[in-house]
Amino acid sequence: MFNTVKSKLYSLLILFCLIFFSSLGYGFYNEYNVRHNLNQQALIPIVEQSISIIKTNYDQFKAGTKTEQEAKTTALEIISKLRYGTSGYLWVNDSNNVMISHGAKAALNGKDLSGLQDPDGVYIFKEMMKVINANGKGFVSYKWDRPDSDTPVAKVSYVDRFAPWDFIVGTGVYTDDVVTAFFSDLQTPLIISIILFLVIVAVAYKIINSIVIPISNITNAMQNLSAGNTDAEVSDQHRSDEIGEMAKAVEGFRQTAIEQKTLEVEKDATSKSGQERQVYIDSLISNFRTIITDGLENVSKNSSDMKNSADALSSISNATSEQANTASSASEEASTNVGTVAAAAEELSTSIAEITRQVEQTNEIVQKATDTTEMTNQQIVS
Repeated sequence: MFNTVKSKLYSLLILFCLIFFSSLGYGFYNEYNVRHNLNQQALIPIVEQSISIIKTNYDQFKAGTKTEQEAKTTALEIISKLRYGTSGYLWVNDSNNVMISHGAKAALNGKDLSGLQDPDGVYIFKEMMKVINANGKGFVSYKWDRPDSDTPVAKVSYVDRFAPWDFIVGTGVYTDDVVTAFFSDLQTPLIISIILFLVIVAVAYKIINSIVIPISNITNAMQNLSAGNTDAEVSDQHRSDEIGEMAKAVEGFRQTAIEQKTLEVEKDATSKSGQERQVYIDSLISNFRTIITDGLENVSKNSSDMKNSADALSSISNATSEQANTASSASEEASTNVGTVAAAAEELSTSIAEITRQVEQTNEIVQKATDTTEMTNQQIVS
């Protein structure tokens, strides 16, 4: 899967994206929890303030400046009018789950809410009493209508108890208000994070391509060289990084291959030219030998003919000498014939000497041609 540089680099980019979004999501999740907890914790001082109002009026009742009913009425009126945020209000009920004062829905005042359930089946006020009985105060989660809507939404409330009058004071925050406020505050950092992410990805993508594409080009160039193709030039030689050094090295290999290819072509051409020259020289030598052989055969034939003529003349001379002894009357004629024969013999001797000289000269020419051929062959080989 990750057997190429490209896949490895892009896997790092994908890993970065996963880590980035995981970290971003985890950070936002933690931020939401922090905000949610802070909103819950913000309910505590609001309830404590209301308890303080009730206690102040209770102290006035104890001091005798107000009757108990006047003190209760004054405290409940103040609490019912308290508001905070966009939809924050308070209520007061007793331990029997009877609503004493509701800041948003006065129609609930005086009603027993023990059997009131939310859409999830939670007995709201019974759960509140469980928390009060267990810890004296605490948080309760359930669903409740908004003041301006009849649709129940998630809500977290904090309740505390003023024991002298059996007042259970509570207030809550709607979860979707927390979410709305959270995403409202989240828009700016989210946009900045996304822009930063896109910039990082774009830069990383450019860097990866600046590595992957040149490596691919160098790989193709090396494959072309291995296949004997030296025409394609190597790109990215201008770079000053390691890829540029690699490109320059491959270009060096290409130039070496080109030079080697050129030398091989020249060598082949030289070899072919030498072979053609050798064939031509061999042809000349063969023709020359044929001519010399024919010449020597003619000389030998002429020598044989001349020898035969000499033998014939010798026979004639002998016959003439015999005739000279038997015919004295023809002595003058015989003397003349003897002179003719002697002249012919001398001419024959001269011809033989000339033939011998020509044969020796021919042998010298053949030897020189042979030596020249050997020198030419040695030059071609070297």
